[in-house]
Amino acid sequence: MLSLMAFCTILFGSCSSPDDGYGYILLDSDCDSIPVFKFSLPVADSTALCSTFIAVRYDCRLHSNSVSFAVKVISPSGEIFTEKINLPLTENSKVEIRKSKFGIVDIQWPYREHIRASEGEWSITLTPLHKDATQWLHGVGFSYHFDE
Repeated sequence: MLSLMAFCTILFGSCSSPDDGYGYILLDSDCDSIPVFKFSLPVADSTALCSTFIAVRYDCRLHSNSVSFAVKVISPSGEIFTEKINLPLTENSKVEIRKSKFGIVDIQWPYREHIRASEGEWSITLTPLHKDATQWLHGVGFSYHFDE
C-alpha cells in the first residue's frame, strides 16, 4: 500500500514548526495564541480513491475528553468547504493510539475515507476550538493514502 504524508506548511510560523517524524506540525511551547495548522494535499489522479486522517499529539494529564477543530478545505478551483469536528480522545475501533510513559499521547482518526478529489493542490486548515489548547496540545498532523 502506498502511503504518503501530506506536505505540511505553516500558516503562523511563530507558533508552530514542522516535525518530519510523524508529519506533525508541533506547537511552539512559547506560543500563547490559538494556533492554526495548515496542510497541503497534492492530488495527481482524480480517479484514485483516497483516505485522509487527522492526528493529534497531546498531554493526557491536562486534557482527556475530546478535541474540536474548525476545518477549512480549499479545492484547487478555489471552492471553500468548512465544518466543525469533534474527535473523541478515547479508544474505539477506528482510532489508533500511541502512549508514552510521560502522558503524551498520539492519536489518529479517519477523517474522510474512500473519496475522490479533483486534481491539483488542496489546502486543509485545522484550528483548535479550545481556548486552552496551547496548554495541552503538542501538535497536529494530517496524512492520506490512496486506497488499493
